[in-house]
Amino acid sequence: MTNTPTRISLYGFPKRDRNAIEVLLRHDSGGVVIVDDPEHADVQVIDLDGPAHEEVWEQARREFDGPRVVISVRERAYADPDEMIRKPYHSSRLLEAIHRLAERFPEIDDRLVAASREAQPGEKRAVEVPETEPDEAAVPGAETDRKRDTVELESIPVATVRETISPQPEGPFSAIRSRSLAPGEDDGIPTLTIREEPPTGFVEETPVEPQREESPEADNYSTGLAEVHFLDVHPGETDELSTPDSTVQVEVPPIALATDPVEESDYDPEKTLQGIVARAWEMAGERNMPLEICELGEPLILCPRRRIVLTTLTDEHLESLSQMPLNVEDVEVSWVDPFMVDSIVSQSTDRPVSFNEFCWKVALMCSRGRLPEGVSPSEPVELRMEDDEHPAYPGGAEMIALWKAEAVSLTDTSVKLGYPAEEVFTFFSAMRALGLAEVPGRHRKGLFSRLFHKLA
Repeated sequence: MTNTPTRISLYGFPKRDRNAIEVLLRHDSGGVVIVDDPEHADVQVIDLDGPAHEEVWEQARREFDGPRVVISVRERAYADPDEMIRKPYHSSRLLEAIHRLAERFPEIDDRLVAASREAQPGEKRAVEVPETEPDEAAVPGAETDRKRDTVELESIPVATVRETISPQPEGPFSAIRSRSLAPGEDDGIPTLTIREEPPTGFVEETPVEPQREESPEADNYSTGLAEVHFLDVHPGETDELSTPDSTVQVEVPPIALATDPVEESDYDPEKTLQGIVARAWEMAGERNMPLEICELGEPLILCPRRRIVLTTLTDEHLESLSQMPLNVEDVEVSWVDPFMVDSIVSQSTDRPVSFNEFCWKVALMCSRGRLPEGVSPSEPVELRMEDDEHPAYPGGAEMIALWKAEAVSLTDTSVKLGYPAEEVFTFFSAMRALGLAEVPGRHRKGLFSRLFHKLA
């Protein structure tokens, strides 16, 4: 290889993402530059998550016959790239993929050398790249053979960390490398594995296809990945975290109670989506970095700096997830590049959801007329609110006024106000999840209550 820069052409990238890549390349010592004319490019980089991704792919194939890097949330059946980068991804992976292609296809460097010899000294015009000699890779129909010669990526050692824990159980939005976690002991309690990749490694992972048909909404999702973890649900001691404002007026529609009789009278929030979100937010707050909860069928990114949640999960999908127990061992999370999150938020026309609003919605869906384990409906309710503002809920204002006026239990609240006990239980469970109400007792304090202890 020579010191001549490798030239790339970009397809399907929004303007802001293209500008971000240009900034990245200016600080890259590997020698990669962007060219507007695909005839002068050596490597093609394609983003296939736009609204017309199939048209973008066909245009890229017509205008360029060389090595390609494809960036996408999922593998596309019609695409046949030389390098596939799944989103979210860290920016360094793009550079590594380009450098690998430059090494695997030496004709790139040969063309660059020939082109540089033809250029006149001091001339600032774009260098014309002569056509390559016919070879197996350039013969129509021989692309499959070229792919067959592609070398396999070397596997990167992955450090596995298991920490002792206590078991506990979706607008388009879009990950910076972080320090390694110290290994912990495994005492046999069910845990989630945290996997840290080396800072400069590239690991191809088996994609987890969503259990649904592709939708235009999902195609607009664009992100970047730094590393992959399995969520370690560990209550432990509560760290001092940056938490959402304690009082925000949130318009959340009432959650329909289950039509079938509820067999159990209470539930364990930590074994539902509610507990998974709480633990993930705690982890994100510890590093003050965005974190994505994977394996849900759609992206779900928690952003502690902005105190928002980015997701393409519909309310129907979210409610379905909230009504089932989650296997904590199968929950996977990944760190997200804050710069990529800022880029997505600035491009999106959808309003980001505040963390308080999202937690309130999830808690309502998880409760469905039930109380958290250990909460007695016959004990008086204690409010832990600093003012009168609270998330909107039918009858919520009346219940709060009653709890302020006298020491009354949840059962008596239902009788005095004439509300179904299930509605009272659901409202209290959501208030408790945000740390705004509690029933004193010996019950175990939930993750949400620990996270929001400063709000009391």
